[in-house]
Amino acid sequence: MNLTNLLDVMKNDITLLTKSEQLIASLVVTLLSMIIVFVVLMIIMAAVKIMTRSSLDYKKEEVIIKEDLKQSIEYNQDDKEIVAAISAAVASALNTTTNNIIIKKIKRSENSDNAWSKLGRIEQMSSMLGGYEYDKKI
Repeated sequence: MNLTNLLDVMKNDITLLTKSEQLIASLVVTLLSMIIVFVVLMIIMAAVKIMTRSSLDYKKEEVIIKEDLKQSIEYNQDDKEIVAAISAAVASALNTTTNNIIIKKIKRSENSDNAWSKLGRIEQMSSMLGGYEYDKKI
């Protein structure tokens, strides 16, 4: 019996086949199934590669725009006013005057989270650490 005849007999009743024919037919079905799975996986892999290439182009444009915005922001702000505001905030947080603190370096943070996400993180961490109540501090 050739493979096509084996597969045709398997469609109707597999008990008509001998044990060796059943084994061969099951191996053929297994092999065909594996080939189909690998072909589908290759198609999915190609689709993912195409999607990542297109998203990388979008991210490059976004990075260029962000760098342009950073440069325009840096030129628009007066550094002395920023240093004064930061030193006043630090002095206020430490309950001291600005004469008692020395600011050596100010570095811009790359954190772009908004206040809601920060508050959510604080609440999550406080619930895990035993319940720090941020309402009393504010």
